[in-house]
Amino acid sequence: MQDMLANAGSWFERQRREHLAVLVGYLPAGASHPVTCRATPTIGRWEGIDAAGQMVRIETRDFIIGFADYAADPVRGDRIVVEEAGIERTYEVVIPAGSQQAWRWVDRNQGVRRIHTLEIEKVKNGRL
Repeated sequence: MQDMLANAGSWFERQRREHLAVLVGYLPAGASHPVTCRATPTIGRWEGIDAAGQMVRIETRDFIIGFADYAADPVRGDRIVVEEAGIERTYEVVIPAGSQQAWRWVDRNQGVRRIHTLEIEKVKNGRL
């Protein structure tokens, strides 16, 4: 059974890298040049309680990035830039409500992490 799971994990990783992945520019906080790496964008939905005791729901665009593609731990304030349908979008790495960090392992054996972000900028043809 473990062999079957390992094979399935390897197959998924190949598919992600070869077919599902998009190229993104990962810009660490304080750096001047982004690192180009492959990522798979996903939608994340988070629920938490705000300071007033009200439930809040946050929708994020998360990115699944392999440790081999970007080895440094993502931190709040890092940015991910991706072009989607002719529009360049910038996302900032965040720590969602109820979480302790800006990312979580999707598959620790394969070194695949899901990085939490919020969109902060959208540019089309050089204009906001």
